Amino acid sequence: VDFSTERDYTTVTLRTLSQHRNRAFELLKLALTAPRFDDEPVQRIKAQARVAYERSRASPNALAGERFAQLAYGDHPYGRRASASADSLERIDRAAMAGFTRDLLARSNLVIGAVGDIAPDDLARLVDASFGALPAQAKVVLPAQVTPKTAAQPVVIPFPNPQSIVIFGAPGIAREDPDWYAATVLNQVLGGGGMASRLFEEVREKRGLVYSVGTQLSPYKAASLLSGSLATSNAQVGDALRLVRAELLRVARDGITDTELASAKSFMTGSFPLRLSSNAAIAGMLVAIQNAGLPPDYIEAYPGLINGVTQADIRRVAQRLFARDDYLVVVVGQPAGLGG
Repeated sequence: VDFSTERDYTTVTLRTLSQHRNRAFELLKLALTAPRFDDEPVQRIKAQARVAYERSRASPNALAGERFAQLAYGDHPYGRRASASADSLERIDRAAMAGFTRDLLARSNLVIGAVGDIAPDDLARLVDASFGALPAQAKVVLPAQVTPKTAAQPVVIPFPNPQSIVIFGAPGIAREDPDWYAATVLNQVLGGGGMASRLFEEVREKRGLVYSVGTQLSPYKAASLLSGSLATSNAQVGDALRLVRAELLRVARDGITDTELASAKSFMTGSFPLRLSSNAAIAGMLVAIQNAGLPPDYIEAYPGLINGVTQADIRRVAQRLFARDDYLVVVVGQPAGLGG
């Protein structure tokens, strides 16, 4: 049994052998409805969190991500630090954890995905037994929608390191937007395809300006973000950023080639089954489908949604996303060449 948290969701994962499933679901019910928060394990987890926070102060990637979120989202909850500081840990007591758990874990905001050696009727019985005792209605106030902020000039966090970490971003496209699938195909070509992406080819392979570079789309519940990152030596930060900006503007102006479009479609549809290669992966996909409000036949429909993307769609989305030069840029390191 594992509990994890992200910006928008708390996820509970249960994995058990078939012969132990009745007892496993009983234990899951206890974890959900009667958490104990005994002092010894709470103090142990707090100690681990303090160590993790102190380590993050020496991580350029963590510092860049925190500062980027603060600047992009401001006072919105998305702008808060994910790792707990020593001061904030001291303010978290048993009553606070019990109250938050009671307010959060409810049937109204619950989605379930289950895969395995079990008949539907048996699964329904176990699910009802484990989750039926939860409150009917959650008492969680969801954050308001927010548009990520942009900036005219890079923000630099001095850090004694021979290389710099760079994060850049701007408003993206929502998951429910009709242009979502075109945006995912475009991102695959531009920076989401790893060593096969255009940014990797132009900035690293041809010119050797970076160690790594990539982009991603993050359709959060309350915000849609387009972001990218790169790592390079301090001396090459300015040149690398200028080339990345030029490539983004080139995509906005010229789009992508027919070959790039066909290759991206082939890879995305061909690799999709790999996301369903285990029971855990399938269960996770079932939950993701529900969270995104997608139809039950999404898995079967996915190849058609990707293959249906046209060059006209790509050009429209490229203009929406990349016809700009005001990305929020955060650099952690001792960068050179940012003034040019």
